Amino acid sequence: MNPPAPRAHHIPELLEIHADELAYLWGQRRAALADPRYTLRSFCELNERIEAHAAGLLTVPSALPALLGRRLLAAADRDEAFAAAHVLLRLGRLELRARLLELFATVAGPQLLGLRDALMFASPSPEAGAVLAALADGAEPQRALAALTVLAHWGRLAPQEPALQRLLIDEDAALAAQAWRVVARLDAGAAAAAQAVPPRPFKPALARADPELRSAVLGAALWTARPWALRGLRLLVREQACPAALAWLAAVGEPADWPLIDEASAALPGPGARAALLGRWAQGPALERLVDWMSGPDRTLAAAACEAYSRITGADVKGARATLAAAEDADDFEREMAPAVWLPDLLRVQAHQQAQGAAYGAMGKRWNRGLPLGAEPAAEVLERVDLPARWDACIRAALARRPIGMPPPALD
Repeated sequence: MNPPAPRAHHIPELLEIHADELAYLWGQRRAALADPRYTLRSFCELNERIEAHAAGLLTVPSALPALLGRRLLAAADRDEAFAAAHVLLRLGRLELRARLLELFATVAGPQLLGLRDALMFASPSPEAGAVLAALADGAEPQRALAALTVLAHWGRLAPQEPALQRLLIDEDAALAAQAWRVVARLDAGAAAAAQAVPPRPFKPALARADPELRSAVLGAALWTARPWALRGLRLLVREQACPAALAWLAAVGEPADWPLIDEASAALPGPGARAALLGRWAQGPALERLVDWMSGPDRTLAAAACEAYSRITGADVKGARATLAAAEDADDFEREMAPAVWLPDLLRVQAHQQAQGAAYGAMGKRWNRGLPLGAEPAAEVLERVDLPARWDACIRAALARRPIGMPPPALD
């Protein structure tokens, strides 16, 4: 007679649910870093939800190597790979960490990115650092960059690392952009500590037309307070109509830059981009323009202006919910999925402007959610503004050589 199968002391389906939710929430967390719907508080609440699902998995450690190992090897999505690797690393078993490092040296695509993210948020260890350093020095570009990203996040990457310098001018623009995001975090720390920042190939990188790459290069220049950064933004906007430079100029520009921003914004593709730019500028003249747009006949522009106005002032001026008309050349699917938006309530807008417009109208002061973002915003203000506004406040402080925070993690 065969012996009875060992009795399970857990419900496997519940572990699968925890793993699925952990992967989903990690994707939400990555997106939240640039999402104006999130403040530091709501971001921390998201972290707590992630930790709750990780803790749920860790209640049955004996079942995890098989379950999560299978999920990791089958993962077609980076967040699924992260969820599996993150919890396996939390088990603290040397053989599992060694196996994950072996996988890091062989897998590609979403699995590599998921493993990279999991290692970034794991405790550094000497053996992992040695493996990653070797990969950074000799692996193919994608794997080398993943290793460098982890080492930079751990604070174990030398600013002069030759492999990083090579990747800054890699032919793959997306790869180079990620390398520049690593540089922003790496060099911002050195600049904040009043240490020498090594020279970087800004000029050849900015000569390339890729928007993502240009944005990352300009971000690195601003976070490290390069003396030419603000002047360079104005030049790129004025002479090349560079959207990446225009977005950064809206974030860090001075009051005198408003006419240039106002003129250049007219060339942006679509009402949403124009309104979002003014929401990032977030100074008095932008509000006046948004009020005009909310009162105009263009419903798409009015809805986008309503959202930007609320982002700046924190006021709820939403009126009716409406579905925007599809474009004339739209297919049946596009017509069926036409977005629903909030149109402004003009009476609410008028009342808010009468009560608060004078306060918001002062040039030279930015606002977010009705809170003033001056040169040195208070800690309680930074906790309550949205995350993109928080990063912009930190980068303005870095540009003024009064750093108050580090760049966000270099997650691409």
